[in-house]
Amino acid sequence: MATKQKEGIKMDEKQKGFGTVIAACIIVTILAAGGLGVLVVSGPVQVQEEEDLAPTAAEMRDKFIPWLAANHPEFGITSETEWTGTIVYPGMVGVSYYLFSSEDWEMGVSWHVMRPPYDWARIYLMHRITETSPSYAFEISSLDAQEEPHVIDPPESVWR
Repeated sequence: MATKQKEGIKMDEKQKGFGTVIAACIIVTILAAGGLGVLVVSGPVQVQEEEDLAPTAAEMRDKFIPWLAANHPEFGITSETEWTGTIVYPGMVGVSYYLFSSEDWEMGVSWHVMRPPYDWARIYLMHRITETSPSYAFEISSLDAQEEPHVIDPPESVWR
């Protein structure tokens, strides 16, 4: 398996397209104190930086855009829609997260960094002006199989 090493960034060339660029490895320490004492746990966490994650996030988003334009024209989301994006969570445990905003919509994008058939991508949509939680969500169950998106339940964990 070919790997590249550049300034502390390790890339596995076979997985590069799956968003597995590791930009940093940090040590996280959690301190929990309670009536029975103190517990300290430390461990390494691999975190992707935004410039590494953004191109893959845009690629995942763009897999949904033509389908949304054809199947939900009422959203007004097309290939001409302009998006700005930001990292939401560090890329840990095989799932990457990214948040895009247009003039009208917030689109959360997540994807599972695994081999087929566990290589899914999901989006949720929330109208930026009138909603405080997502009203729509869609999934491509396997990117490798080039499946069409389908409706899933919006995540309850997202709210503004």
